[in-house]
Amino acid sequence: MNIDELRLKIEELCIALNTSNLDPRIRTMLEDELEQTCINYYKLRRGRS
Repeated sequence: MNIDELRLKIEELCIALNTSNLDPRIRTMLEDELEQTCINYYKLRRGRS
């Protein structure tokens, strides 16, 4: 994924996590995915500077 795709994925995950009635298992899955996506975003940004 490129940096713009990662940025969009982070935004989509944040929107999904703001849904009020999420099943706890799904919330945990989304949080884990958000964490990994943020790590990948940071690594890609760091590599570009």
